Amino acid sequence: MTLDTRAEESTYFFVKIWINKTANTYGPYLQLSQAVDILLNHSKIALPKKQNKRFSYKAEIQECIQAEDGTWNKVDTPIIENNCILRNQP
Repeated sequence: MTLDTRAEESTYFFVKIWINKTANTYGPYLQLSQAVDILLNHSKIALPKKQNKRFSYKAEIQECIQAEDGTWNKVDTPIIENNCILRNQP
């Protein structure tokens, strides 16, 4: 895919959050700002429910286009939160 054809197609944004290597995907969102809002303000829904439990966490916002067959193709990853170990706080 060339940059010229990408500019003609609509892109969408997905939030991907990995908890202990299990992926949770939210979206599509029309604007990057909407995906950022979900990641910053609402991503706690993906966290484990047990208190004081350690878990690995990684998150990305992926920019995607929809192919003719209905699948999503990633074209960019504008925001990445690196893998880290977190602990649920009571």
